[in-house]
Amino acid sequence: MTPDVTAARQNLALLVDNGRLASDLSSTSLWGATVGSAVYVWRSAVCIDSHNDLIYAAGPALDVETLAQVMQRASCTRAMELDINSWWVTLTTFTPDAHGGVTPWKLLPSMVRNADRYLVTGTRDFVEIDSR
Repeated sequence: MTPDVTAARQNLALLVDNGRLASDLSSTSLWGATVGSAVYVWRSAVCIDSHNDLIYAAGPALDVETLAQVMQRASCTRAMELDINSWWVTLTTFTPDAHGGVTPWKLLPSMVRNADRYLVTGTRDFVEIDSR
């Protein structure tokens, strides 16, 4: 971490580290609580691939092992699980508007949360945007 870092997200262990799958993917209790203790739920992950590109993946009916395998097949060198369960899995992008603000867009219309999820007060997640 450098003085330029103003915030960091704490998360679970990596799904993929140095291109290798985590050894404890079969232990479902280590990878977040799911609604009704279901194994196959909406899950999402983010990674850095071998070219230092950022990759996001999300989908329904995934177990953690399948999600990790998807990230590994995408050439991820490091991958971490993000949100799980249909209520939380969301990817939002932002387009600058003419008034100095942004317009939020959900990746998929079927993602449950509102597109402005990160633009309103909340206690679960935070986002910081640096315009430098």
